[in-house]
Amino acid sequence: MKSAISLMILTITCFLVSLPSPTNAAKKFPFGKNTKSCHKSDPKLNECVKNAFNSMMSSLAKGVPQYGVVPLDPLLLKTFNVQQGKNGPIAIDLRFHDLNILGITSAKVKSVSTDLDKYKISLEADLDKPIVLDGMYKIKGNILVLPITGHGKSNLTLTNFRCHMAITGKPVDKSGKTHWEVEEFVFKLKASRLYVKLENLFNGDKALGDNMNKFLNDNWEILLAEMQPAFEANLAAAFKEITNRVFLKTPIDMIIPE
Repeated sequence: MKSAISLMILTITCFLVSLPSPTNAAKKFPFGKNTKSCHKSDPKLNECVKNAFNSMMSSLAKGVPQYGVVPLDPLLLKTFNVQQGKNGPIAIDLRFHDLNILGITSAKVKSVSTDLDKYKISLEADLDKPIVLDGMYKIKGNILVLPITGHGKSNLTLTNFRCHMAITGKPVDKSGKTHWEVEEFVFKLKASRLYVKLENLFNGDKALGDNMNKFLNDNWEILLAEMQPAFEANLAAAFKEITNRVFLKTPIDMIIPE
């Protein structure tokens, strides 16, 4: 699920490229002239990684194919599904496709915590701009007491988006080289508001569609609270997959010299 690339690929890529390899530490990774290399021995490593991340955001918007980083603003998400159980107030099968996510490169990392000996990285980040998800959807189910069905264009906007991400890994051997494999990925998000616009609800019945969109926006907190665990779980699983692609490609001693 390529949406995962959105935030964690930024994080992990930043971390990888901000720590020099022993053979080419002087080389600059193509994330902008002002990106500074960080050293494992630096007592202010966390601050250095945070600053390196923030300085390279504009370059990340275009992507870096050789490191598996696709263009990030907008980020094209081919599919993204949310399926919520039948027992809660939200019971839906919601499927997105051809979804463009805008605003990712407005992310500003506020803090970073690294424990390299325990293979742990965590960070907190805020976004200066709203996150906008613009694409196609299909939905069927119930929201609170109301049935909902439809398919067509969709727009979801999250304002004051904040996130916490944390990974825990372990060393693994590949062809005699030690790599970092991610075992656990945690992703948590917060937003101050969710705006929803779903076109062509109820087979294009404008009155029913307008009323449902108003209902969704009036009850956005309940909607977000119910959907959030599914969003976080989907993103965490995808982030883990993408992160392992990066880590398992390069031995630890080529990323973080002893």
